[in-house]
Amino acid sequence: MRIKATLSLIIAIMIFAGAGSRAQAQPSREDAVALTYVGTIEGEPDVFVGVGLVGEEATVYICDGQADKNTVSVAEWFIGPVLNGQVEVLNESGNRVEVSLTEDTGSGQFTFADGTVKTFTLELVELEGPGLFRSEFAFGDNLFIGGWIILSDGSARGAVFQRPTATAPAILVPASFVQFNGITIKITE
Repeated sequence: MRIKATLSLIIAIMIFAGAGSRAQAQPSREDAVALTYVGTIEGEPDVFVGVGLVGEEATVYICDGQADKNTVSVAEWFIGPVLNGQVEVLNESGNRVEVSLTEDTGSGQFTFADGTVKTFTLELVELEGPGLFRSEFAFGDNLFIGGWIILSDGSARGAVFQRPTATAPAILVPASFVQFNGITIKITE
């Protein structure tokens, strides 16, 4: 199946690095500047972290999916408010993220439900290309949520979460941004 045939079904949130600095006043969502920070987990350079900000809302993603190696062990989303450069979100899986952001950098930690803690550092990306990308769409009963983090050097991590039906167990597969964005995607029965 060609992904282009399903593009009209995509509800996409593409978070790109925005130009300029943080606004001092609280802008409306339409006027909000989008900022993106990317980085890696300390001691685990193959695990990427992306933080996207639009106004007072943050989207945080951790992923180690490598399509060329056909591996993925973590792909978690966290969505919540930003207050004074601080983000703290507990997601549906019981995992928590805490992030502190400045104009150019950030740092934080994930605390997973099993007690594992992973710390990370971030840098603001202002170039076109690197950033945090999320796309959601449904095809029939199948729900897809794709996520990618692209660092400034062009390296990427990504995965697609698929739920074939509302009651079926979820499937998580590594996926390159190119595979999802322009070529094909395999729908698993």
